[in-house]
Amino acid sequence: MKKILAFVLASIMVFSLMSVSVSALTSPLMDCDPPTISNLETYTVSGKSGYGFKFVFNMSSITYGMYTSNGQLPAILMGEYSINGGEWTEILIKETTSAESSYVRAQDVADLNGKVLSTEPINFKPTDSVKFRLCHCCFDTGMWMIKGNPSNELTLGEIEIPNQSGTPGKADFICSDWAKEELAKAEAVIPQSLKTADLTKNITRAEFAAVAVKAYEALKGTKAEPVATNPFKDTNDTEVLKAFNIGITTGATEATFEPSSLLNREQAATMLTRAYSKDKVEFEKPATFADDAQIDDWAQDSVYFMASKGIINGVGDNKFAPDDNCSREQAIIIAARMVANLK
Repeated sequence: MKKILAFVLASIMVFSLMSVSVSALTSPLMDCDPPTISNLETYTVSGKSGYGFKFVFNMSSITYGMYTSNGQLPAILMGEYSINGGEWTEILIKETTSAESSYVRAQDVADLNGKVLSTEPINFKPTDSVKFRLCHCCFDTGMWMIKGNPSNELTLGEIEIPNQSGTPGKADFICSDWAKEELAKAEAVIPQSLKTADLTKNITRAEFAAVAVKAYEALKGTKAEPVATNPFKDTNDTEVLKAFNIGITTGATEATFEPSSLLNREQAATMLTRAYSKDKVEFEKPATFADDAQIDDWAQDSVYFMASKGIINGVGDNKFAPDDNCSREQAIIIAARMVANLK
């Protein structure tokens, strides 16, 4: 009985000490600006199957990630990836100039300008949609980990993974028969994430933002950059942040984008018109659609501009159907038509 009592008392003391230690933890990680990453690429990890990540990033200097009753612990970098919308999985990050440490202290690599790699290869197919993000974190091995706010998310879709012959594979689209010919000419405006998707399904706001950004880049001959400070609470999607930065979209509200909401035809016309020009567009208005009264005032000019240029047509019976959802294949085709007709 005495031994059992001693064990119980010792356990209570250990638990109390742990509680004090944990309660004494303070972390500046949650208050600091998250990293910003760009130029995501893959590389082959020597001697191993699968791919690693390399990227360019910027972040504010962090001296320490955690203050504890036992001293100060450094912040490190932790990567996370998601395949085809699955759960986020952690992956170690290491600077390329040093192979000694398993983890990289954030303050040591703040000025390396992207000379950073993930050290664990992951296996995925060229048809997979792979997202990646970065965060500061601080941990005590085997006990706890605290993470800072994550960076923006990048989709590996901007990179073509070579097939066995060493040349990029040609996309085989899942689409309607009527769309095949035009989609074959539209690769410049198709994000990698949609190249293996079912294009007969309706397109979301986030997906169309990516399409509109590609159309903008094709028209302007320049790369779009994401906005420095994300105004949205419901998405970190880099393509959405690019679309917002170049004025293609303003969001559903000041603080939300609603990335998963479906896009309708008048919204598609408006976003593409903004991709073409931020200024008021000049055009000769074509015949009025029979359902003109259903087209919102803010979309009127965009709808008729697109119609005047043969980019978006009616749906029959001289109707535009502004509130109808837009399928992925329809959205891609009208974006490609815009580039072809207006470039």
